[in-house]
Formats: sequence, structure tokens, C-alpha cells
Amino acid sequence: MDEFAQLSRENFEVFQRYGDASLGPDPEFRTISVCASHNAPTSYVDKELKLGHLNRFFRGQPSGGGGVAAARAASLNMVVIDSRLESWSQPNPSLWVTKDVFLNLVDTMNMNPAALWLLRSEYDGFHHFPSSYASPAYSEEKGMPEEDRAGMEEQEMDTFYIGTSSFVLIWTFDRQRSQTRALWILRQQRQYEDLGSKAPVAWFLHILRRHQDHVYSPFLLAYVAALSVCCTFDGEISYRAHVVRLTERETGYSTHSSSIQERLNIELLTVYIKEVGEVLNHVANQERHFRMLDSILDFLIENAIVDPGGFGEKEESSTRRLVAAIPLLRRRMHASQEYLQYLKERAERLSTVVSS
Repeated sequence: MDEFAQLSRENFEVFQRYGDASLGPDPEFRTISVCASHNAPTSYVDKELKLGHLNRFFRGQPSGGGGVAAARAASLNMVVIDSRLESWSQPNPSLWVTKDVFLNLVDTMNMNPAALWLLRSEYDGFHHFPSSYASPAYSEEKGMPEEDRAGMEEQEMDTFYIGTSSFVLIWTFDRQRSQTRALWILRQQRQYEDLGSKAPVAWFLHILRRHQDHVYSPFLLAYVAALSVCCTFDGEISYRAHVVRLTERETGYSTHSSSIQERLNIELLTVYIKEVGEVLNHVANQERHFRMLDSILDFLIENAIVDPGGFGEKEESSTRRLVAAIPLLRRRMHASQEYLQYLKERAERLSTVVSS
């Protein structure tokens, strides 16, 4: 473990808050599992599990039979955890899970502890930690079964981190077993109250299910996250454009409306200033997310093929198919970015009008 990774782990164990007291008796957590093998259709299971069963779920191995079948099996196990503010006086959110269970999940997936620094500090963006980290000694203290610790020193797994306004996604990929383990941490969403806080989650799960056959690729979740953010933003951009059009019409600043029929009172002006300001805030947020998505897609293209023999046939095929879809996704992103720039200019001019 390098020095920063060790510092990150120690900092996280001391300062990370948990919502243990608010969990209630016998809490359940959403889990997603995808399993593929050469002799059966890919399965997708979305179900609730008790808190005490999460570690066993994370330790599950692909069940593709013996011999060649087992070698070709691939799986993805993902646990969904909420992140919320326990009170508005707290600067940092709490993870809605117990400390011991969460750290056991971190150890089981062999996560690079440097990612914990990003999680606690609420980082956004795309971050990649190469496979230079071995499983920590913490697993012995936490009671991980010996059979699960065996061979972990030989495992080399990259850690991936994606932070957006609505979620944090951290996953590792075991290339020897074609196994992905992921923590999907849903951030408390104040900004989505008017649009429905379920949209980012619904899009992510829908896209994951549609792409489940690519579970052999270590980059599946990266592509799913990128596409789901784009789909979510399509709805948001349409809503913000609607707000701008309404404000233009009400203030007489639209090319399709007549001049103002009566003077606007201060209450209405205050509402319009607030709404236009919110549009500009959302545009700025979406612009930075599109820059992050560009970095994700660049990474996928650059790392689609590693050293010869580093990828299995299934892994390479799944990755190639994901990469083949990137040009279309990029054109869609660029179209959205162009419209965002246009919407931003309209909102800025409108802000000047209603504020003067």
C-alpha cells in the first residue's frame, strides 16, 4: 500500500460518518447482479438484501460450471448505498450503512484506498487507480474467511471512480475471474426535486440492463455511466429551455411575444431572476459533466486494447463493441453542448434584462 492510499484509509476510518442510527431494524439494500456464461443467457437480478447478507453477496463467484465454462463466466455484483446529510448543520453527508459492513465491502472488492479519499471529500470526475495495490491486512481483522483471503495478493485489480452530481460509482475488475464488484452511492438530490430524483437512477439501471451482455469488459460501468448522464441531461436541458422560453414570454423579451402589457411587480421580477439564475447554474454544472464524460470516453478508447494476451477473447470483444458505440455518443454529446451554449447565451441576456 503506498503512503497516500494508507493515509486515505486512515482518514476515512476516522472521519467518515455513517447513518447507523437512522437505518432502523433489519435494513435492506438494493443489489444488482449480472452473470454471463457461454452456455446460458446472461442473467440480470435486481433485489433487496438484508444488511448482514451484503458481504456474502459481494464474495459470490461467477457460476459458469467447471472447466472451460467456468473460465468464460463473468459477473457483476453491485451494492446500492444512499449518501445523505443527517442534518443541514453537517458539512459532509453520511453513508446510510454500518461502518463494519462498508469497510468489509471495500476490502472484499480489493478497492485501492486512495478512492476513499475521493469519496469522503465528495470528489466529482473520473479517476483511475492502476493495479499496483494488494489486499490490505485489514481483512484479517474484519473476519474475512480464509478462503476469500487466499490468493488476494496475486490479484491485480484496477480501481475506477466516477463522481457526478447524482451518484458516485466505484468498481474494481478482477481480470482472472472476469468479475466486477461495484459500490453505487446515491447522493442526496436537492437539485432534482423539480424534475424527479429517480431519473438518474432509472436511466442508469435501464442502460445497464440493455448492455448486460458486455459484462466481460472492465469498462462496462464507465460506458453505462456516461450514456446515462447524457440521457438524464436530455430531460433536464428540455426543462431548462422551457423555463427560459416562459420567462422570455412573460417579460416580453421573446421574438414570439408582444411587448409587456403591464408593469412587472418586484415579486415577479424576483421569481424570474431566481429561475434564470438556476438555469445558468444548471448549464454550468452540465458543461463540467460533459468535460468529464469526454475524459471517460478518451480513456476507454486509449485503453481498449492493452498488452497482447492481457485481454481474453470475450473481454476484448465486449470492450470493442462498447468502443464502437462511442462516436455516436460523442456526436450526441456535442449536439447537446452546442445547444447548452445557445441556452446559456439566451439566459445571460435574459438575466441582464430582468435584473436591470
